[in-house]
Amino acid sequence: MFVFSGRKLQRARGELPREALALSVGVSAAAVAHWEANRRSPSRAMIRQLAGELGVEPRDLVDEDPMFAVVTS
Repeated sequence: MFVFSGRKLQRARGELPREALALSVGVSAAAVAHWEANRRSPSRAMIRQLAGELGVEPRDLVDEDPMFAVVTS
């Protein structure tokens, strides 16, 4: 299972202004700020849209959920 990563969104956004990304996907800049701070998570459809706008794969915007990670030793 995977969870959205605000840190990865920030990294993928790079120098693109938050407002420009928000406008391109049809949300407010505040929504993007909430995602980047991990206060909220976008829908799967929005993750795909964000990835498309940023030129990355959706998997580049998520982390493996540690609750479901297999611990190996």
